[in-house]
Amino acid sequence: MNQTILPIILALVFIFLIGKIIDCYIKKIRELLYNGEKGADDKQIERLKKALVVPDKELIPNQYLGFGERVLFFIAFSSSQYLLIVGVWLSFKLASKWQTWSSVIKMPEDLNLTGNNNKDQDQKKGQKQEQDPLKEFEIRNRFGTNLLQRWLIGTLANLLLGYLASVVANITRSLLTDFFCNPFFVFLLF
Repeated sequence: MNQTILPIILALVFIFLIGKIIDCYIKKIRELLYNGEKGADDKQIERLKKALVVPDKELIPNQYLGFGERVLFFIAFSSSQYLLIVGVWLSFKLASKWQTWSSVIKMPEDLNLTGNNNKDQDQKKGQKQEQDPLKEFEIRNRFGTNLLQRWLIGTLANLLLGYLASVVANITRSLLTDFFCNPFFVFLLF
């Protein structure tokens, strides 16, 4: 096999196998996110889960995107322009998430932090009591924080895996070069 192809193939296999472990880790984080909320109204949490939980089969494109990101980082770290490639990708990724985060953690417009709440008056008038805006913000803030943490962990894991794959490729390339340039090893092949 060609000395330049084998290191790339080994690096891609490394990315794939370790990436599967990362995907399992991210799945555990998702489970903790949706099952670990304490202190909030159970009914609100169940509604939030129903609205925001994405079934595993619908996350398959995200796994392909994660693999693609790992390969991109591998290519970036294998080239001399890794800062440019990584910087452009992370900038794009941040810009694409910005609107999502601002919508998720958006403070409710009717949030009243002054303590002058008119709910007692509304109840006396027979009006239906609405959800507490501060409680809503608390739930959204928790969800947004967990979402950000999951995103950062996944991105950091992909970045490190791409770097480690480039190290694996360089070591493999170096070993193959030493192997094929050594007359003793070449003699053993024939």
